Amino acid sequence: MVDVDKERLKELFVEQGMTKIEVSEELGIGRGTVRRRVNKWDLKRIYEDEKRLRHLYVERGLSTPEIADMFNSGTTSIQRGLDRFDIETRQSHRDKPPCFFEREDGYEEWVHGDGNGTKHVYVHRLLAVAHYGYQKTIQKDVHHINEVPWDNRPENIELLTNEEHGRLHGVPWA
Repeated sequence: MVDVDKERLKELFVEQGMTKIEVSEELGIGRGTVRRRVNKWDLKRIYEDEKRLRHLYVERGLSTPEIADMFNSGTTSIQRGLDRFDIETRQSHRDKPPCFFEREDGYEEWVHGDGNGTKHVYVHRLLAVAHYGYQKTIQKDVHHINEVPWDNRPENIELLTNEEHGRLHGVPWA
């Protein structure tokens, strides 16, 4: 019988979310061997492991997409696991009070859902309204002077027309 390292199998199958076929190819062993070891050692995917899933979702407060990303899984699989174990799910972001996010491009925003869709507002836009007043910000773009999207100090923002802002960023139609 082929010797298989339990920790390595757990890393590939459980932590990395590889399929049994992928694991067998990675380790150079048969698919049946992988299946038998997974069953023998009771290795479970995150969405099959109630204790781990409950810990991550309830105790740590991670979202379904965050858990899915951690384990190379789909959000649907995580949601099915939550349903299977009767883990009470939190409200969707559409029903939550406003919350703060930093986007991948560095811009900070507040997001709120009101049942009619999700609303987003950039922090630098809120800052401009607070700093310049609502009337002056209407029909204006808010520009970060140093072009650092998360630097939302009042002295780092200015109001520009769409054309002025476009020219600064090399937009051809400006």
